Amino acid sequence: MTAIAWSQTRSWNGGSGAWNDETKWSPAGVPVQSDILEFNGVAGTISNVPTLAFRGITIIGAAIILNGGGSGVTKTLTIGNLNIDTAIRINTGASLTIGNNLSIVLANNSRAVIDGTLIVTTDRNYYTNAGETTKTIVNGTILNNGGNIVSAAPMLEFANGSLYRHMRDKGTIPAAAWDKNSTCSLEGIIANAPDGINQVFGNYKWDCPHQTGGDFLGNSIPAEVKGDLVINKMGNGTNPAVYLKSPANIKIGGAFLLNAGIYIASGINTTMNLAGDLIITGGSLKTNTGIGNGTLNINFNGTTKQLFSKTGGIISNIKFSILNNAIVDLGESAVDGDADFIVTDGGKLITGHPEGISLTGLTGAIQVNGARTFSSKADYSFNGSVQQATGTGLPGTVRRLCIDNQAGLSEGAGVILSKATIISKEIVLANGFLKTSPDNMLTIAEGGEITTGDNSFIAGPLRKAGNTAFTFPTGWAGAGGGRVPISISSMNEVATIQAEYKRAPATNKGSTINAPLHHISYCEYWELFPASGNLSPTAIVTMYRNIHSNCNPVSYIHDFSSVRVARSNGIEWTQAGNAYDSLDAGNGWVVSDSAGLKINTSEKYFTLGNISTANDPLPVMFDNVFAYRKNDGVIIAWSNLTERDIAIYYVERSVNGKDYTLIGQYLPKSNRDDKSSYSHFDTDPVPGINFYRIKAIEKNTKIIFSKILRVEIDKQKPGFNLYPNPVTNRQLIIALNEIKEGKYTLRIFNTMGQELYQNVIINKGSSVTQILQLPSSVRPGFYNGIITGKDYREKKALIVQ
Repeated sequence: MTAIAWSQTRSWNGGSGAWNDETKWSPAGVPVQSDILEFNGVAGTISNVPTLAFRGITIIGAAIILNGGGSGVTKTLTIGNLNIDTAIRINTGASLTIGNNLSIVLANNSRAVIDGTLIVTTDRNYYTNAGETTKTIVNGTILNNGGNIVSAAPMLEFANGSLYRHMRDKGTIPAAAWDKNSTCSLEGIIANAPDGINQVFGNYKWDCPHQTGGDFLGNSIPAEVKGDLVINKMGNGTNPAVYLKSPANIKIGGAFLLNAGIYIASGINTTMNLAGDLIITGGSLKTNTGIGNGTLNINFNGTTKQLFSKTGGIISNIKFSILNNAIVDLGESAVDGDADFIVTDGGKLITGHPEGISLTGLTGAIQVNGARTFSSKADYSFNGSVQQATGTGLPGTVRRLCIDNQAGLSEGAGVILSKATIISKEIVLANGFLKTSPDNMLTIAEGGEITTGDNSFIAGPLRKAGNTAFTFPTGWAGAGGGRVPISISSMNEVATIQAEYKRAPATNKGSTINAPLHHISYCEYWELFPASGNLSPTAIVTMYRNIHSNCNPVSYIHDFSSVRVARSNGIEWTQAGNAYDSLDAGNGWVVSDSAGLKINTSEKYFTLGNISTANDPLPVMFDNVFAYRKNDGVIIAWSNLTERDIAIYYVERSVNGKDYTLIGQYLPKSNRDDKSSYSHFDTDPVPGINFYRIKAIEKNTKIIFSKILRVEIDKQKPGFNLYPNPVTNRQLIIALNEIKEGKYTLRIFNTMGQELYQNVIINKGSSVTQILQLPSSVRPGFYNGIITGKDYREKKALIVQ
């Protein structure tokens, strides 16, 4: 008993030599049954290996080749006899080669751990099936270079990251338990596939550059692969007689990568259920031309996102299907070839292609020449890096729509909705914006939801059906743009409500501001109205303000303690209330009222206003406002005596004195409570009478107009006019018509002949119009205005109210 338990470690001294050379071992002596052999940091070929049973072998940082005796009789090393620990250990970076006339048997009740490489050469054997408790665990590599690995599935385990290399024609892939991340790599097949294909592998790789077989090759592809199926090399890629035949039904838990060769369906209705990526860079994926009406069905059925990329190769008579719960990302590439492409109920298609998806033609992400079917109960996502269109292939109704575009928020970015689309379940705004239009409307059906982030929004009109509370993710694209939403809640009737954010002055939809409102936003407003269903439902309106609400050069409301929801019918703005708000430094929300508003089409414009005058600028004090003909145009000039907090000046012209159009705009020069002067040249006045006015807009959105100036372009009788007559607010306009250039003096006399006012007018053209401010000494009554100049004198009666 003592003798059996005792053992020693005997180490090889290095280099090549004979097993029975006692001097090559330390301690000296030929190994015996009780020894554990160690090869540490050495390399060499050891010959004359006998038939022997011993306790164990350890290889550390060494490359060892063991050859049996030269008599032609196979010797056998049985390792693990009486061993209570690991019998065979090949450490990482080390290798053991079973060479000439030798077999190695792992003894019963023993274990081998291969972290390095075990090489089995031609006609040599490694046995790991001595008993149920015998086990070889491979963390590294077994290289079958023409030999045999005899095993049973419980007795050989290829662990995570391990590799089996089959470097021979035919032979047998050892029966084993294959981890999902282990790899079985076939590299030496020429004319005959190996036995042992009927296992469930981890990764399965075909890399056989000398393959000549096709139909007679035999069963070469397993029916199930837990990891990736990789087809790398297949003999001469242009020889149609060299191919691999798919099983009738194959299940791939990882990716299918076709880089070369021909992969064909085995029967009329061959099916590949694919849970990972499909990557085609070369080769051919096709049906069996020897079978009529054959089809290779490739079903995407993974539980995580799958990539589909085709950068080369040929597909022929393939049917691609994205099944329920599968998510397939096509990237920015296009899938072409002889195929059908189907997105089934519950599937999800992701594309980064600029043209989205199309039903026909060579446009968009799907360009196959077969049927293209896109389910209305599926999900569609657009995640390009440039501007995209959804494409005409997007169904009119989809389950989910996701916008994840990375092109930014400029006008030339985002995703353009190509057709009117209804969302039945959810719209997800992850990045970028969706550009809609009245013709290509986005509608979220009753029960539909929305998920959005601050940098994603709808630019254009959006509709929501039902009567549940909903926040419209409206916004605008451009520098400083983003999401500025508006929401409804407590709606009493079912209706389809349309909302849209407008990046424009709210005064465009009504220049009259009714008290107690003092001013409204110059930057933005919303349209909110019922598009169908009940056309006058009651709802509480909540409006939002954030960093995307500001605009330059005009600022927004200033006093957030007195902010109000304002509403317009297109002509005048009225207060819609403020039940409560939460504006922290201007960021937050404002609720209209607790009772709700009647949402209708006549009062569909909403913005934020202010009832406070605390931050109002000084009133605009126009001075020296005049207009006169010059050459073939008109010069309009004006001054502001107390310029402060001015956002912009507009020069406007009218032909009827009522409807004005913009002909010029000027930013303030000073805004420092001092005088600033401006002029504008109208190069294209209309024949006849032209009316001009200056429109000053303060930063708080208050609008101030100058008096209206009148210039006649047609040839007129020389003279001058005073208007308005009667004069109001002591502001008088003088117009000189067809009078030569020069200096003229206007004097105002009362009925007693007393002079109460005098002003000098410089006429720089054939006609001039100028605004004059009469002094307070000119009280209501009757007066005479007399203008004199060189060789000119004329008198007009005047009434002052």
